[in-house]
Amino acid sequence: MRTSLPITNPSPTVTNGCVSRWGQDDRRGTLNNQALLLAFTKGYRADEHGVVRSPRGHVMSSRDKDYPRFSITVPGRCAVRVLVHRLIALQKYGEVIFEPGVVVRHKDGNPHNRHPDNVLIGTQQQNIMDMSPEQRHANGCAGGRTRRKLTTEQAREVVRLHRQGFTYHYLAAQFGLGKTTIEKICEGHSYPEAQEERAP
Repeated sequence: MRTSLPITNPSPTVTNGCVSRWGQDDRRGTLNNQALLLAFTKGYRADEHGVVRSPRGHVMSSRDKDYPRFSITVPGRCAVRVLVHRLIALQKYGEVIFEPGVVVRHKDGNPHNRHPDNVLIGTQQQNIMDMSPEQRHANGCAGGRTRRKLTTEQAREVVRLHRQGFTYHYLAAQFGLGKTTIEKICEGHSYPEAQEERAP
């Protein structure tokens, strides 16, 4: 995958190193997606093995606690992480990955397998079915504990604030939750209904 697939839509406008083309209600405008698009614009690419290289060809270190990732600096912010599987999906599918209801999946349910053939797009339901029965059970139990902590309206507020640029650390402190829990809400893994627009 040294030669990447082109982005489907026009490239983002980068002002002072920051992606500024989209409004706050556009999923591409979230801080993590800004970092993803900035990395792509600068020339970071995943190869045929899912290894990310910088524009100069250096292999980017990846911390694998949950999902393989690397960090880049967004001007005016601290270092922001970029998930490797989302960079691969952007190379394969273009900006469709930012459409509402679209999630990036791991075909075998293993988030550490970042081979491009294992990275697909689909719905959250498909993403859940990619998991093993044991994983679905564990996530269901964890999700039940999370749902008791927030109402749907509060989860929507978390998503809204994150889209405005507030960090996971800040939101975790404000809502009294762990950073990982906030991340799952913002990425749609928990409270998928919080990603939907409220009916008028």
